Amino acid sequence: MIRSLSPSRYFRLWTSFGSFKLSAAILLGVLIVSAIAEAASLGMIHPLLVTVLAEDEAPSGVMRYFARIRELFPGRSLLLVVCVTAFLFFFIKNALILLRTFLSRRFIARLRRQWSCRILENYLFSQYSWFVKHKQGVMLNNIVNEPNFAAKCLRDLVDLVAKSVLALLLVGVLFRASWETALLMAAV
Repeated sequence: MIRSLSPSRYFRLWTSFGSFKLSAAILLGVLIVSAIAEAASLGMIHPLLVTVLAEDEAPSGVMRYFARIRELFPGRSLLLVVCVTAFLFFFIKNALILLRTFLSRRFIARLRRQWSCRILENYLFSQYSWFVKHKQGVMLNNIVNEPNFAAKCLRDLVDLVAKSVLALLLVGVLFRASWETALLMAAV
């Protein structure tokens, strides 16, 4: 049976971050900004190409912003400006994705280290009678493997959130740029 995540479970997840709550908030912010940049860079390919290819088409939606580019750079120089703009979109997108990956891996590694230290401290300061009753292999497994499994789950959760935000934003950008193309892609 699958249990839903109630607000108390979110609060428990948030409190499990301990002293790394600021890092978690920064990671979430970078995650959202990188998803916006990725959606914008992928969603702006169509308007940029229409700016170059369509000469007599009346601008609508996002195309109005790119119509000014056509007025400022007539002729062949327009293609160069569009290519530089697309390059900048993709460069910013990739830089933010790299930053997101670095911050998420660092955040998860620091949490894993904290979890391992907490488990080890519990074992080191436990009563001798309790220590003798438990199997040493289970305790070593708890120190070595359990934080790694928890870190893997947290990494998968961060990736799931990043991809979910990206999917929502990408659909929004595609509908904003060209709703006909977005519906065509949804139908396929």
